[in-house]
Amino acid sequence: MNSKDIGIFLAEGKGLRVEFKSSFDNKVIETLVAFANTSGGSVLIGISDDRKVSGVTINHESAQNWLNEIKNKTSPALVPVVESLEYNGRVVFKKRINVTKDVTKDVTKDVTKERREFILSLINDNSEVTISELAAICGVSTRSIIRDIEHLKTEKLLRRTGGRKSGYWVIMGDH
Repeated sequence: MNSKDIGIFLAEGKGLRVEFKSSFDNKVIETLVAFANTSGGSVLIGISDDRKVSGVTINHESAQNWLNEIKNKTSPALVPVVESLEYNGRVVFKKRINVTKDVTKDVTKDVTKERREFILSLINDNSEVTISELAAICGVSTRSIIRDIEHLKTEKLLRRTGGRKSGYWVIMGDH
């Protein structure tokens, strides 16, 4: 795809297989899920609904973070084909998804919040559960669990009593 193709997309406007988004957010993921469950399609990021090309400022790491977020918030994981294009001196990202069918994850839910609630539920069942065990059950890294636990502690929903090896978790509040 080249800048001429973007010109064609702009001339034709949004449709059943093309969407414009000015920036990356959950709406992009929702659109990709819709495309995956229908006939496929492309989302052009850096173009507003009224077809104005603002472009996006992004580096390789940011693009990878976008892909990771899409994969983590969809089930089965969507992996769109991504192209970085230039149009009139502005960078536009095209994310194309083919038909996948049965993508079931509701991307509007806050995955982290759900995981934290699940962690509290697991701790409620076993107050001596370890961070490594929580990570294995939740399917995330121990670092993610540590961040979640720190958040739960900050929110005064959880505290640790005793040492690392002989201690246990105490759920505070309404949980």
